[in-house]
Amino acid sequence: MFKHFINKNYDKYHDHWLSYCTNELTKICPEKEYFEFGINNYVQHMKFIKNRKTAYATFLEMMMAAYKMVVRLKEQGLDELYQKSEFESLKELIELRVEFQRSSGYFYPEIAMYMARPDKILNAFYVRHDRFRTRIDDQEHNLSGYVAYLNYYM
Repeated sequence: MFKHFINKNYDKYHDHWLSYCTNELTKICPEKEYFEFGINNYVQHMKFIKNRKTAYATFLEMMMAAYKMVVRLKEQGLDELYQKSEFESLKELIELRVEFQRSSGYFYPEIAMYMARPDKILNAFYVRHDRFRTRIDDQEHNLSGYVAYLNYYM
């Protein structure tokens, strides 16, 4: 199945689920082509992510899964692939997106007080570019990215 993703260039979609599955796959099957796919899934999208002015929580999820994969590249001595990973730029981008999500996607009291039911949304996450949407999957994506950041990055 993963060979199908590679053959069809699915890394062009820059999908957080692909980042998750690539990270997990390379744990049990550390083949060069899988690592390359995982790197391409985010490297080709870094400029877009950096310049995006909305808090897409899936960006952080994607980058944290990639971060875990790239750390293993370094530990396994796969230097050629590690160089392709743009690891320092990835770390800078993770920090940027963490701060951006915190500052423009979280219902602090100062923002929640303007909503119809502040008590229901206080300390939740929202999607500003979609009318301050607060769906359960928005909570999951934000928490998943932040938990990965706190557990593996800090």
